[in-house]
Amino acid sequence: GALSYITKPFDPEELSARVAYFFRKTKEATEKTAERYIREAVFRKSHRFFHTLEIKNSEQIGERYGVKKLTTFITILAKMLQEKRAPDTFICHNEIKEQFIFITNEEDLLERAKETVYQTAEYCFANGSPSAEFPKSELRMEEKSLSQEQIENKKIYIDDVLTFLQV
Repeated sequence: GALSYITKPFDPEELSARVAYFFRKTKEATEKTAERYIREAVFRKSHRFFHTLEIKNSEQIGERYGVKKLTTFITILAKMLQEKRAPDTFICHNEIKEQFIFITNEEDLLERAKETVYQTAEYCFANGSPSAEFPKSELRMEEKSLSQEQIENKKIYIDDVLTFLQV
């Protein structure tokens, strides 16, 4: 599963440049996939709802609980959201912004996704103590939603949908 390798001894600047390159490529691929899927869903009217859910304070959470726990949280969260989705629902995770994009026909998906975020955070950050509870107030999330009906009624263009959802 490796994307590249560096032989020893290596130049730290070379390592840094390669890591930066792969982060850029991952971000570009995620944005293009989500953008392409949104454009097609709006054009074909195949999905009724377009949502984004962004964790706004992931850096502070990483500082408080450790980057390793934050990474575990995001990884488990992404898997949980994928497992719980309906077969016709598209979910994409933008790792740079810690943003999840949902294209679905389920009206209540965003509420269920937020509950999954809280449950996963409690599991990952409660230090293994079943009595410890992760305060929901520690997670700052921003959500945005558009429905196919809103897009049609307001005559919103596809590019405006992408801008609104911050894709």
